[in-house]
Amino acid sequence: MMNKRFMSLVVIAGATVVLATVLSMRHTPEREGSLGAGEALVPGLSERINDIQRIGFTAAGGEPVLTLERGESGWGAQQRDGWPADVTRVRGFLLALADARLLEAKTANPERYATLGVEDIDTADASGVRVDLEGEGGFNSSLIIGNQAGMSGMYVRRPDEAGSWLASGDFVVHKDIGPWLQRGIADIGSSRIQQVELAIGDGPALRVHKDSADSANFQVADVPAGRQLSSDFVANGMGSMLSTLNLEDVSRDDGQEPAAADIHRASYRLFDGIVIELQAWRDDDGSQPWARLSASLDEDAAQAHIRARVEQEQAQAVALAQNEAGAEIGSDEEEDVSVGSDPDDVLPAIDVDARLVDGLDELRREVARINERTEGWLFRLPAHKFDPINKRMDDLLAAVD
Repeated sequence: MMNKRFMSLVVIAGATVVLATVLSMRHTPEREGSLGAGEALVPGLSERINDIQRIGFTAAGGEPVLTLERGESGWGAQQRDGWPADVTRVRGFLLALADARLLEAKTANPERYATLGVEDIDTADASGVRVDLEGEGGFNSSLIIGNQAGMSGMYVRRPDEAGSWLASGDFVVHKDIGPWLQRGIADIGSSRIQQVELAIGDGPALRVHKDSADSANFQVADVPAGRQLSSDFVANGMGSMLSTLNLEDVSRDDGQEPAAADIHRASYRLFDGIVIELQAWRDDDGSQPWARLSASLDEDAAQAHIRARVEQEQAQAVALAQNEAGAEIGSDEEEDVSVGSDPDDVLPAIDVDARLVDGLDELRREVARINERTEGWLFRLPAHKFDPINKRMDDLLAAVD
């Protein structure tokens, strides 16, 4: 009797504990934002990606690295006075975050965070980057992005949570600002360049040129007597400097420049009359080249170029008409047949004045686009783009025996 009564009390007590536990769980809300395997790394981002207005990147010691802000004209870099950001890279980064999923829970031990690169960003030697997203309607999300986990994904942690995670996707954060910027400065192929004139400091000018756009190599003017070029194509690099000219960094131009002796001045004259003026120099420690450039239009040269193109089209039309006439008449081996056409009868009806107006307008627009992009800015150039304007005559000549 006692045993039955005792067992009943045990059952009742156990049931009471279970009931209390269940009620406790029902009345204790889950912590907002808690993570779980299979969930989106940044909940809600895929639906709100077009609402994101600001992306902040913070590195070791709580140092802001880059802040991207979206304005009326698109994304810009706050630390570079609003210079346009690379929209493709920015959107690709946001899409990668939106697609990322939590794969596997990792350490919640702060002593092991550094192994994954997810330690607190305020730490002086933190290796990760904190990303802060801000969007319309109060959307906010923060994430510490750590090391890449081979081909598996990325290690991540929310700053306000202890647990870290392996997440799918590739959303490596570039700590250098350069890759986030729109990099294109100008893109003028060497076939358009008629002449380059270069002077370093107060040294003598070095001039290279082409007789026509079809010429394979640039010629070097004023080669010293008794000397010869090291190769036929030694000057071609000078003519291709403006082709795919991209920046590595950018800064507002405050008008200051180094001593005149350190300035490289290059003037590029195009066959169509556009002129590009470039000044470049190395920074104070001599490690990085910086440049400013501007464009203008030689209207007389531009008109001459357009007229020459019209004359060329007319000459080609005459030649084509004469060839067609000769084909119709045929040929006889025993008979001397002379075929001719009056050029005035076959010249195409070209409104030269209209072509001049349209051609000049197109060139002016190109000049305006270049200046709109470059005016008021200094550009840090890649070393391989500075080398072609760091030339003197001796650099182009063969060694003396």
